[in-house]
Amino acid sequence: MSGVDPNGGGPLLVPGGATGSIAASSLSPGTAGQGIRTNAGATAGEWADPDLVCTFAELSTTYAPSAVLRGVIAYASDKLATYVCRRTAASTYAWRVIAYERALPGGATAQAWWKLEEAAGSTTFANSGAGGTATLTATTSGSGAEVNAGTGSGPWGQPCVLLVQSSTPGAAYLESLSGVIEPAQPVTFALWVKLAPTFFNSDTFARFGKKWNSGFTAPTNAIAMNVGAIFNASTVSVGGVATAGTSARGVTQGEWTHVAVTYNGTSQIAYLNGRARAATAQSGAIDYGTGSGRTWYFGSSPASSADRLNGQLSEIRVDGTAWYAATVLEAYQRGVGTWDGGL
Repeated sequence: MSGVDPNGGGPLLVPGGATGSIAASSLSPGTAGQGIRTNAGATAGEWADPDLVCTFAELSTTYAPSAVLRGVIAYASDKLATYVCRRTAASTYAWRVIAYERALPGGATAQAWWKLEEAAGSTTFANSGAGGTATLTATTSGSGAEVNAGTGSGPWGQPCVLLVQSSTPGAAYLESLSGVIEPAQPVTFALWVKLAPTFFNSDTFARFGKKWNSGFTAPTNAIAMNVGAIFNASTVSVGGVATAGTSARGVTQGEWTHVAVTYNGTSQIAYLNGRARAATAQSGAIDYGTGSGRTWYFGSSPASSADRLNGQLSEIRVDGTAWYAATVLEAYQRGVGTWDGGL
């Protein structure tokens, strides 16, 4: 069941609906900071003044049934979610989430947030984050290679990008201009990917990341991830030396998978579907080099078309913070619709 974000932020997931309070489908749009009051057992409600609204910190509190919070639904803007105060025992009430934004909050303040929701026929993809223009451009080479916007269905049904690779030498991928979005540390790099059931030739995994090119040296990954059915790995370069963290666990073809790598200046951690799969000690600022080849790329490396993604991409983020493990897990759980509201 879908609900409405009272703050106008887009569709919310409503798991199941409310029991013993108001049905989630009966919510009407309101204003951030408002609450909704109903009588016990009611099936509809009206938006009320903010005197019934709690802060997110209060949502973890259990209240006595005589409290004014009985039957109240509150919107917590810091979590982009709607919560209901429900009876949990004969004499207690507690908050539970009934609706939430599927994308992890904070995209607009990340350095890069490529939603990849552009309409069919688009060949450029905007950065909705705070790090500047940083537009991605569709790039293809070889017979049959395609970058298709507005196709498929993303992790929560939104438009996404489909990459179709060439059966001959060549590739289809997205690439930025050189020198954009280069957080030294800390940093988080995350995205959703859905691998097609088959790969071309030796394409057993796909590449995503930022390369650097210093003078005439060969392009090297500044921060990157390799994702495939066989294994998942992350790479961070410090001082021109690339250190990899490798997981023996791969992704499931034909299913949406959330992958992320975090680097806090002392260690990098590779995550798969919200769980840490590899951790590697490392220290120092990420080396982006000084050459002209410092581009972000998604689906294949511009330096080599050996590792190419046949599949779909959605919700790419580059954040100037190292997400905590709980944040990575929340990003995954929101996407697949299993988040508990942070309670």
